[in-house]
Amino acid sequence: APALVTVARGLYHQRCGIALTEPYTRFTHPACHRGKAKLVTYYNSMDGKWMKMLPEKVDPSGKLIDGWGGWHDAGDYDRLLSRHIQTVENLLKAYDANAGKFYDGQLNLPESGNGIPDILDEAKWGLDWFERMYDPSDGAFYYRIETPNYGDSAPQDDHQQLYCMQKYPYYSCYAGAPFAHAARIFRQFDAELADHYLDIARSALAYGQREVKKPRADGRLHNAIAWVAAEIYSAAGDRDAHRIFLSSRRRDSWSYALCERPDVDAGAREAARRTFVEPAEELLKRQAKSGYITCFKGGRGGDQAMWDAATLLRGYVFAKDEQLRTAAMLSLDHHLGANPLGYSWITGVGERYPKYILQIPSEYDDIDEPVPGIPIYGPRALSPTEGSTHGKVFAQNLYPAAANYPYLRSYSELPAVVPFSEFTHRSQSIGVFAYSFFAPDHKGSGED
Repeated sequence: APALVTVARGLYHQRCGIALTEPYTRFTHPACHRGKAKLVTYYNSMDGKWMKMLPEKVDPSGKLIDGWGGWHDAGDYDRLLSRHIQTVENLLKAYDANAGKFYDGQLNLPESGNGIPDILDEAKWGLDWFERMYDPSDGAFYYRIETPNYGDSAPQDDHQQLYCMQKYPYYSCYAGAPFAHAARIFRQFDAELADHYLDIARSALAYGQREVKKPRADGRLHNAIAWVAAEIYSAAGDRDAHRIFLSSRRRDSWSYALCERPDVDAGAREAARRTFVEPAEELLKRQAKSGYITCFKGGRGGDQAMWDAATLLRGYVFAKDEQLRTAAMLSLDHHLGANPLGYSWITGVGERYPKYILQIPSEYDDIDEPVPGIPIYGPRALSPTEGSTHGKVFAQNLYPAAANYPYLRSYSELPAVVPFSEFTHRSQSIGVFAYSFFAPDHKGSGED
């Protein structure tokens, strides 16, 4: 329960555009990034060569976007539609799988006391940002908003010009999926809001259907269309959306896998469930071949244990195989300290956790602690020739024989080494999903 609550509250500490205040946290700061953003006609980060190109990429129309809100993406201040979509989806999936673990007042948020479980309020915070990035004239969403070079000050002191990146067709369509998913869940709390969310999802689907017909359209649009259609059908039973999903090549829809509508296609639903069960079973096999309880791909420890647990638990939801749940529990044991370095890889959880991390607000406050609820990347094998600059320097100088050094011990509390010390809000949402399976049920939930 403490791990779940702390990592979930970590998302509140990443909120952008509002003041973080007591009694909600002692890690306070004034509101940040409330200026209007200039529209730019590209998608890349505003650093390096892109900073040099910026003047010629500003939209000549002078259009401004009032895109405050969302979550600071990681240790710095950029905000991407892509990761926000996945974060909202992970929070909604956690509620789908373990509704009895979540309740109003659980996280001590400004919204607590409104009759809606706090985890859904946090998901709504992300959806509220989507709406500010939404253009109802065509059903699309602007892609990304940030200041140059990610911002390098306390958040309230980052007064640089904000820039908003143009609509990205694939993610503009895909953004309809969490709105329809939220409509299905929020209907029990606010039917009017659920209807509003469905309207946005349908507009995003229509936008994707128009875009996919254009010359040189992004081939991934077919996937986004299928995902949004599956969510709309699961939420509202739309026959056209059902037909679109069934005619697609995709079956990896969480909501369709859960769907109990009378006209659901049983074969398609089983195929959808297999898209979650099969990766879990493959991971279980790989772990069984290892001399360790957990076995990580690509020489990565730390938060990879949490991601592996989530993979196993998504499979468990549909297969109900206790081996998957046990393997997930052991992966989370590793994440919380049963590892060669004895670290809990979530700040503020356990007796030993990283104190020096890449989370810029923590560097500028007066508290000798990092913001709690940050599941950093943690140890991993670093290359002396590839990857981030500081990671290469670490591999070259601290461990010259990096290729042979045990990667689960390859870690130091160095904020500048991004592969060790950063995180994303998406990984926080994965933590919410994974730890929710092991937290106790809320009294009065009616769950066992």
